[in-house]
Amino acid sequence: SATPTLQNYNDSRTYGIEYVDSLINAENDTEKISYLRSLDPESIIQSLESPLSGGFVKPEWKPVMDQYIFENFPFSVFQTGDYNNVPVIIGSNADEMSLPAPQTVLPFMVDILINLYVPEALRPLAHELYPSGTTGVEARYAYVQLLTDAQFTSTTRRAARCLSQNQTAPVYRYFFTHTHSGFLGDYGSYHGMELFYAFNTWENSSWAVGPLYTVQD
Repeated sequence: SATPTLQNYNDSRTYGIEYVDSLINAENDTEKISYLRSLDPESIIQSLESPLSGGFVKPEWKPVMDQYIFENFPFSVFQTGDYNNVPVIIGSNADEMSLPAPQTVLPFMVDILINLYVPEALRPLAHELYPSGTTGVEARYAYVQLLTDAQFTSTTRRAARCLSQNQTAPVYRYFFTHTHSGFLGDYGSYHGMELFYAFNTWENSSWAVGPLYTVQD
């Protein structure tokens, strides 16, 4: 999903310790480890927020730059050209954040989003590219597209360009735009939707019923 990322080892270690301490109050690590191993996996993660909550990608757990398996951040490695040179396919969907974004978005919320996360010099262009509109439907569309492009479209394109400039094997980038029929069509090409088609499992999904499943699918 989007660009490959790693977490700094020390930050990850601190977060892991704090998270364990929130689950058990114990004197030593041996007790903590024993307790964790006794838990059902679901109970360990049940208190975590969705990694796509509100339309913002915030994964709680990431691969860690441990100086053993991962010795550097992905883009730094890409730029050296010193990595496994193989054909790559990387891509994203047109409406990645349509499901997790707030269901109700008002025009002023788009303006706030731009003012919070877009550098001042680029805000006029952002307002032009993602107009907040005058209705909730228009505002939500702009909100979704801004979050989608910032977190998926642009980062995926950047990764593809970086790879293609530093390897001889081909690099392919896809942009998935297909939509379902029925009510799901309102969400466009949402995050994860392409997996049904990449792995040919849509017809086996509990969603593939009635008007949602067509010959085109």
